[in-house]
Amino acid sequence: MIDKIKQHKWINYGRWIQPPLSGTFWCYWNETQSLKELFGKRLFNPILFLHGHTLMNKKDQVSMQSMLSDMFKSNTAALFRVKLEHVAIKYKFQHLALLNTDYQEEQKYIQELFRTYQEIVGLWWFGVAFGDELQNYILKEKLVSSEEKLLKKINENPRTEKTWLEMQNEEINTFAGFYIDTKKFHSSNLQDTIKSHVSHFDWFGTHHWMGNAYSKEKCLKQIKEQSKNKRQRLKANEEMINLLGSIMFWRTHCAEVTAKVVFRSRERLQKVAKSVELTYDELLYFSSHDILSSFSNKTAAKLLQDKNIIQERESGYGCFIDEKGLEHIITGQKFIEAMNTMIEVKTQDKTLKGTVASKGPKVKGKIKVLLEPKGFANFSKGNILVAPETTPDFVPYMKLASAVITDRGGITSHAAIISRELNIPCITGTQRATAILKDGMTVEVDTENNRISIIDNK
Repeated sequence: MIDKIKQHKWINYGRWIQPPLSGTFWCYWNETQSLKELFGKRLFNPILFLHGHTLMNKKDQVSMQSMLSDMFKSNTAALFRVKLEHVAIKYKFQHLALLNTDYQEEQKYIQELFRTYQEIVGLWWFGVAFGDELQNYILKEKLVSSEEKLLKKINENPRTEKTWLEMQNEEINTFAGFYIDTKKFHSSNLQDTIKSHVSHFDWFGTHHWMGNAYSKEKCLKQIKEQSKNKRQRLKANEEMINLLGSIMFWRTHCAEVTAKVVFRSRERLQKVAKSVELTYDELLYFSSHDILSSFSNKTAAKLLQDKNIIQERESGYGCFIDEKGLEHIITGQKFIEAMNTMIEVKTQDKTLKGTVASKGPKVKGKIKVLLEPKGFANFSKGNILVAPETTPDFVPYMKLASAVITDRGGITSHAAIISRELNIPCITGTQRATAILKDGMTVEVDTENNRISIIDNK
């Protein structure tokens, strides 16, 4: 098994400890229909998940870098942003709609819960990885001269929820910018995006139960009329920055949407757990495939009743998808071997550096490492929060923190945005803060010099 995994080069994006029901979904991010709609085909590879460590195939990073280069050269970031918004909104509402649908059969509800959750996970992970590559591209190619100026650009155009009519008009303006370039306007990519636009706004032009459906002909007429106003496309660098703003929103909003749906589905999951003589917390140690199989397969149902499996996975587990698309959850010696081979941890450093995402005065405080939600209860005011990366559920504890340190992310990450709002120091992208810094350590966070210094190991 390890030999097959080692055939690929991997990038470790950080560590988010979570039970198998949550963790195994990440492995399938590349198979989602949402990403197929964005790119027209299956383009990426499965993730390798080891005790929270999230490893992406190096080939996918290279693919994203190539996409960004092509996007910038052809000035098509605006078109991609339109398509991304359509797809993200579609699958967001599919997931939320589950809460208002009356499924009499528990099995059907759980199937739809897992299916729609997986679609959001695909977009979520794409936003995380692609957002990082986009930020790096903007800075590397000097589309803006510094991180500070990039941040200023993004803040100049803060994203606010728009009415659908505003969105429709913005997209027409985007299409109009291509109208004078006949070759680009008639490209299959643009025509597919226009087709998606028409489908998305099929109700446009109707009112009070009257009116006819929006059509491609009406859309093209709008585009032509708008182009007469000499609507010019934004420069490629501006469109890349706008795309980054959209990515920033969706990678955070995906977390919010799934949190709401999963929490409000908990009663349903508790019923499933009770039917196989498990508690809700015990059910979390089985993957969605384990649970769905148990509905129709007696052998799979017995698997859910094996307490030894729960104990093994509590001690640590990994998940990978083989070349046949089969899921493998590894524990015990196989898991230890995979961890020793794939995860490199350096713990001797006394100082750490990263990206200064929010400046502030020097702060000294005790470390609290949060790798999973159950650690939140022990967080005290004034602690320095250390995490792989923050998500919306971290916000109440960020409000108590004197500073924030993360393994990954940059100036556009969730941790960076919230820390600036709270006016507390934040250093992101340290790569290994959660491996080196331990609960109870006293450290000094110095954002002026981009330095985290260990003062006391106790």
